[in-house]
Amino acid sequence: MAWQQTPYTLPLLVAAMVSGGLLVFTARSRTNRGAVPLLGVLVAATTWSVADAVRLSSTDVTVKVVMNDIRFIGPVLVTVSIFLFAAEYTNREEWLAPRRVLALFFVHAVTLVFVVTNPWHHLVRQHIEVDQSVSYVLMDITWGPWYYIHASYSYLLLVAAAIMLVMKLSQSTGVQTYRGQALAILIATLVPWGMNAAFIAGLTEVDLTSIGFTVTGSMFVVAVFRYQILDILPIARSTVVDNIEEGYIVLDSNDNVVDVNEKAAEILGTERDRLIGRPIRALDDEYQETLDRFSHERETRDQVRIELDGETRHYDIDISPVYDQRDRVTGRVVLIRDITEQERRQRQLEHQKAQLERQTDQLERQNERLEDFASIVSHDLRNPINVVSGRLELARQSPDEEHFDEMEAGLKRMESIIDDMLMMARQGQAVSKTELVSVPAIAEDAWSNVDTKAATLDVETTREVQADRGRLLQIFENLFRNAIDHGREDVSIRVGDVEDGFFVADDGPGIPEAERDSVLDKGYTTADDGTGFGLSIVQTAVQSHGWDVEITDSESGGARFEISGVGGAVITNSDPISQD
Repeated sequence: MAWQQTPYTLPLLVAAMVSGGLLVFTARSRTNRGAVPLLGVLVAATTWSVADAVRLSSTDVTVKVVMNDIRFIGPVLVTVSIFLFAAEYTNREEWLAPRRVLALFFVHAVTLVFVVTNPWHHLVRQHIEVDQSVSYVLMDITWGPWYYIHASYSYLLLVAAAIMLVMKLSQSTGVQTYRGQALAILIATLVPWGMNAAFIAGLTEVDLTSIGFTVTGSMFVVAVFRYQILDILPIARSTVVDNIEEGYIVLDSNDNVVDVNEKAAEILGTERDRLIGRPIRALDDEYQETLDRFSHERETRDQVRIELDGETRHYDIDISPVYDQRDRVTGRVVLIRDITEQERRQRQLEHQKAQLERQTDQLERQNERLEDFASIVSHDLRNPINVVSGRLELARQSPDEEHFDEMEAGLKRMESIIDDMLMMARQGQAVSKTELVSVPAIAEDAWSNVDTKAATLDVETTREVQADRGRLLQIFENLFRNAIDHGREDVSIRVGDVEDGFFVADDGPGIPEAERDSVLDKGYTTADDGTGFGLSIVQTAVQSHGWDVEITDSESGGARFEISGVGGAVITNSDPISQD
């Protein structure tokens, strides 16, 4: 016997193994409801798949014909079995009577007899040709008249099973669980039709209906043995409805309460017996806004917030229409789910997310500072180190006073850079603790810490703010030092109020508009002996408070630094401060 490889052999063998395994499992539990029709489906699917696999894999025409005859066991068993399964699921027990079962098999029994005796009458199969139009050998069969009778009867049984399931769907309106079960079984029944339709439409070269029935059998096994849908007897309404987590309300076309469970009554703050038969609008006033919102909604899903006894509760509302047998809307089903705890957890997650984002921002800023420090160490510190090293070498050769002066200046330069680096490291951390601080007092303290030369200070604000005292002091110190270093020795500096903060202004040369975005960058300086960190420290300290800094022109044409987003109270009974 010669064999050939086809793309369908492996899927068919897999289908046969699946069906065979499920067949063994089902046979062990054949006393369960629905097990006998299931056995028929699985025997059919297994036989059909094996016969198709051998038929397609063999190149011997005789073997193909024999396997084609054997595969007829498949549709004979499977169509009747699916019909009986649907009858049992839809409680049409009369079809399970032995006489009716035998009657259902009558046409199929004749078919099997005609298949065996076909060489004498050719009613089932009239002619066979070998088809070699593809890379493997197929059979092209011309069917006889009885084959079409057999096929029509098979489809009739499947259509009848589908009709029973569709009727079950229509009768299960409002009972979502039963609708889902019936729909799943209906889909399982229709899967083989899809396979057969694909073959008839020419989408596949061979008929893979047997694989479709393997899928059907698998879904039936899960339905019967995992979910026991045929073993679940009708349960009392109170057992089903009163034990669901959602509040359940059924309204008629006039919005009268037809049915309600205890959960819904609890949510509505009343008793179940007081609701049934009454208009839904008879509820207390706190629900009227919600009722008005949904009074004309036939089908919707939304969330509402209701204030009850001083507490805010959140609910998920799901409204669905109820139809009668003529597809007319006869009422509505309302499901109410308390999602207050869910909303609370959501807010917690959002808060945690915000905290995580803040921590991420802090880490990113720390990484930026590390990069800046690396740049400073490799570049800015290298220059004074080179100067000191060079002068030290010269001093060894000729100990002139000039060499020691230059070394001292270089060391002071390095000390200044290191101090600024340490200050920036401290300023970059977000402010975690604040206190009520007087802006005039801080400005006065900062002024005393700076070499003011002949400069003067006028403090025209009495504002008190919540701030980190040390960082606010450094803001003023660096702004004062910047004004003195870049202005005249007798520069005048003013501290005053803006709408939600304060400003520091001077009458020096000012900062050109083109340079204002750059002067706050780390390392930017126009002075030969500057570190370029003073204004960067100001910006970092301001941002660590969550404030903003903006550079503009002062009234006298000098520089004006506005610190906004500060807030705080302005004390009206204090006198301005002047410093020389």
